[in-house]
Amino acid sequence: MFNTKNIFAKIMSETSKQHSRRRLWFLLPIILLIAVAVLPTPHVRIKTEKRSDLERQLNCSGTLKDGYYWHWDLTGLSWLRIRIVVNIESTEDIIVYIKSVEGIVCNERGRVHHYTLYASGPSLYVKVENPTIFGLGPSAVISGDIKIYHDYETQVTYVEWLPWWMP
Repeated sequence: MFNTKNIFAKIMSETSKQHSRRRLWFLLPIILLIAVAVLPTPHVRIKTEKRSDLERQLNCSGTLKDGYYWHWDLTGLSWLRIRIVVNIESTEDIIVYIKSVEGIVCNERGRVHHYTLYASGPSLYVKVENPTIFGLGPSAVISGDIKIYHDYETQVTYVEWLPWWMP
């Protein structure tokens, strides 16, 4: 005897499978289109970065007798703008004197010297002086340093992963 329920179930099962396959073939191009639309590709970019190179570090730690000074004749510095960072402390008033090719950059007197200056290279004259009358004043105990940087900008290339259609 024929079991109409089983035959009907088989027909429905086959129809359901065919319907699922058609739906899959219909959705497959849409899924591929979406995947291609957001598929990341490499984009080469160029950006400008600020850089800073330490060119010289002048140690200013020690004892400086009255009327004496330390000095540095610096050459071979960058021709471009340089940054001078002064961080010096002393037990007595001292003079920090800095001269560039443009002229006097600094001529400050005091016990605490914390500042940043800008000048042009390629040479600097730096002097740290205990300005008392020679032989009559106290010695200055000094600690700190003077750092000279070359600040510049450079272009850097990098890769950014974006969808293919983005610029």
